[in-house]
Amino acid sequence: MEELLRGFIKDFESFHGEFHDFRDNVNERLEKLESGNKQLTKSQKRMQSDYENLNQNQQRLESSFEQLNQNQQRLESGFEQLNQNQQRLESGFEQLNQNHQRLESGFEQLNQNHQRLESGFEQLNQGQQRFEKDMAGVKEDVRLIKHDMSIILSDVTFTRKVAEKTDLRQQQMETDLDLLFEKTNANERTTRRIEARLNA
Repeated sequence: MEELLRGFIKDFESFHGEFHDFRDNVNERLEKLESGNKQLTKSQKRMQSDYENLNQNQQRLESSFEQLNQNQQRLESGFEQLNQNQQRLESGFEQLNQNHQRLESGFEQLNQNHQRLESGFEQLNQGQQRFEKDMAGVKEDVRLIKHDMSIILSDVTFTRKVAEKTDLRQQQMETDLDLLFEKTNANERTTRRIEARLNA
């Protein structure tokens, strides 16, 4: 009987030790599980934060693309304006060439009239001996020459005024072109900054 009691006590002690080991093992696993849950919660929070950051970056990217499209439209409009100004400038140069041709024609007419004037003075010198007889004819010739000179001077004055107006228009066109180039350069710099941000 005593041996049975000792065996029972021994078995109970053995079972009690195994039970403590089992409880410790369960507690250790529960602690690991709780730690894993905390890590999972942290990971979920990080994923949520990353997802929100991703949405913000996507919105910024869409905004950047929209700004890039607007800048591209402005640049296309600037190039269109540049083409229009170039056409106006070419038209201005064409008008300037026409005025130059008119001016050359006026100078040619002036030279012809000058030659006529010299010829008239030569005839006047040759007809000095017939001065009294031919005075009336000479006065008429002089009057006609003065009339021609007045017309020529009027043409020259008109041509100069046209040339001055053309110069003013050309200067205005050059100023417009300079402003357009400045705007185009500014748009290009803005586009480069956006591309740099996108590439970064």
